[in-house]
Amino acid sequence: MQKQDKKIVRTFVITAVLILVAYICRVLGNNGIMPKQVGLIRSFIYISLFIAWGLSIRSRIIQSQARRYMTSIASLMVFWLLVRTLKYHYFLSESYPNISRYLWYSYYLGMLYIPMFAVFVAMSIGKPENYHLPKKTMLFCIPTTILFLAVITNDLHQLVFTFPEAAAAWTDSDNGYAVGYYLIVGWLIVCALIMLLVFWHKRRIENSRRLILIPCIPIVLLIANMYIYNSGVKWFRFVFGDITVAICLLYAACLELCIRLGFIQANTRYSELFSKAADIPAQITDNDYTVRYASKDAQRIAAREMSAAENGSVMLTDGKRLHNMPIHGGHVIWTEDMSELLSLREKLENMQEELTDRNALLQYEYEREKEHKIVEEQNRLYDLLQRSTQTQIDKINRLVSLYQKSAEPEEKKRLLSRISVLGSFIKRRKDMILCIDSTPAMPESKLTAAFEESYRSLSLMKVQGSYYVNAGKDYYPGDILALAYDFFEDAAEASLDSLRSIDTRVVSVKGKLRISILAYGDGDFSALVKKYPSATVFREADGTELMLPLEGGDAV
Repeated sequence: MQKQDKKIVRTFVITAVLILVAYICRVLGNNGIMPKQVGLIRSFIYISLFIAWGLSIRSRIIQSQARRYMTSIASLMVFWLLVRTLKYHYFLSESYPNISRYLWYSYYLGMLYIPMFAVFVAMSIGKPENYHLPKKTMLFCIPTTILFLAVITNDLHQLVFTFPEAAAAWTDSDNGYAVGYYLIVGWLIVCALIMLLVFWHKRRIENSRRLILIPCIPIVLLIANMYIYNSGVKWFRFVFGDITVAICLLYAACLELCIRLGFIQANTRYSELFSKAADIPAQITDNDYTVRYASKDAQRIAAREMSAAENGSVMLTDGKRLHNMPIHGGHVIWTEDMSELLSLREKLENMQEELTDRNALLQYEYEREKEHKIVEEQNRLYDLLQRSTQTQIDKINRLVSLYQKSAEPEEKKRLLSRISVLGSFIKRRKDMILCIDSTPAMPESKLTAAFEESYRSLSLMKVQGSYYVNAGKDYYPGDILALAYDFFEDAAEASLDSLRSIDTRVVSVKGKLRISILAYGDGDFSALVKKYPSATVFREADGTELMLPLEGGDAV
């Protein structure tokens, strides 16, 4: 048998023996054997039992509301027995009739409120620790309080107890019963029946269909006791006539059964819990860190280490973390195995170092690749610019060579003018290439600015003319506008030595963009036609008209 079970059995045996002794004292007193002495002994036994039970309730019951109601029940039982002891042993009705009568009236404080509080406790069964009964439950207090006030003021109306008109003093030895008394008895039975109904409803709780009926047994016995007692059966009153003790013991038995069966949450059976607990390295100590309860897996820990964990968890040498949580009268000590987490953290730290090194290497490779890409891009753009303007660059090189060899000022001026025309084209064409490389669309103003600069350079060679650009859109594909500028430059260069005037138009005809050039000079445009197969050339007496469709294919 477990230690806890032995303690329960021992408590039950001692309680049963004390109740038996108290019953023997009642029998002796009823037969005239030292009635006062045995009566005081009997009262002392019952009062001590209920005080001890009430104190145990304070330390055992977890749910605050149930604990409060059960403590009130135990206090009312002690009060009821004290009042009865005073009435029958110190304030006898023969000597103190008024005091004795009001002590008798005071019985009904316990008699009425104990059943009501017992109903409240029954309603709390199966509820969580911080559960509180709904406010409408307090309606039970109304009839209970009204009935008690009716008893305590009975001298004014005699609606509960009646007394003979000729009686010298009103006592409980010659009283009768009025309607109020039967209402009290009825209300007590109603409370007991409500408690039974609550138990019957609680049977729906899982695993409690049969066990929940066990606490009903004392209530059924209580109802039977009250019914037989009030029926006036003499032998029953002689054997079981102590209705005060009967009510107190049966209600206490009912509530204690609820605790023992686990329907009312209690913090008992710690030793059994800890002895059977697996994989829970925990223990409970007192304030001096003496271990009171320990689980199977709890390791021995020095009191110094336990104390050190009061202000925060402490790491032990074996990779375990020690926790300390204060409780009433001691501490809960438990360990948490951190070895796997520590091992994992070490692996993560090593991995972090490896990733940091790898990241640095990747960053270095990225920087090198970035530099390489920049060089590649620069080379690509350089090649693109070189291919687009290489012809003009070669011409400029030849012209510069001629310029250096020439000694005539007029010839040098002419050569510089041609270099300026070619340089203007190179400048603007490269600007267009960079613009197209960043975005496909190019503003019409780019082409207009290019024509403006080229015509300004041509004016140095005394070449007159005009240009007009109206593409119909603010932005046009860059390669189309660049094609228009290339065609203009090639046409100008083909007749540059004899060119007197050149007019250029870039317009949209029937939704298709085209460039038209009217050049006045003796240029040879055969090479131009080979380079631009879609171009058309119309020779006139005083000039040549060149036209190239920039989009849509053939000439319009």
